[in-house]
Amino acid sequence: MMHSKLKLVGFILVVLILFSGCISGNKGESTSTQSTGTEPVHYGPITPALEFTPVTPTPVWASKDVELQGDVYGIAVGTSSGPIPYIHTIQFKIKLATGGGPRDISRSKLTWQTKTILRNLDYGGTGSPDPLLYQWKIDMSQGDTDTMLEGGEEFTITAKIGDSSSNGLLPNRMFAIELEPEKESPTLEIIRFAPAIIENYNKLG
Repeated sequence: MMHSKLKLVGFILVVLILFSGCISGNKGESTSTQSTGTEPVHYGPITPALEFTPVTPTPVWASKDVELQGDVYGIAVGTSSGPIPYIHTIQFKIKLATGGGPRDISRSKLTWQTKTILRNLDYGGTGSPDPLLYQWKIDMSQGDTDTMLEGGEEFTITAKIGDSSSNGLLPNRMFAIELEPEKESPTLEIIRFAPAIIENYNKLG
């Protein structure tokens, strides 16, 4: 009788030990999962924080019709003593995207946006002189004699976006400029930041 009781006690102890091990294992799994879930996940390089939400929230470097060709420049030419403390003109080149059909760029809509400004700029024609305030113009020197952008051509877009520190682009400020080639065409959006130190001519990053 005593021998049977000892067997029963031993069996109970084994069951308790096994049960205790299962509980510890589950706790360990739960803790591990929770710890993994709190670690940051990075998707590619970290970019500067946006100061505002552009008209088109996601940057589109190439629409189905046109694309950006080369860099974007900001002009702050002032007097002979040096540059003025703000960018007054934005300049960039466009070309047809691969597979894109000809587009009459003169029929485009150009929108300028900063943290405090949202403005549609007026089309000011082609060639010289420079555009007036709140106008944009087309330079077709790398094309033919019309405003129809075709394969193998490049047009330079020049936009006069300000004339003072209150409406020009200041150092370290973000901007978005959108070119909608024609009505209901995909929009080309460019998002850039002004440099910390403004020179006469600035490549905008």
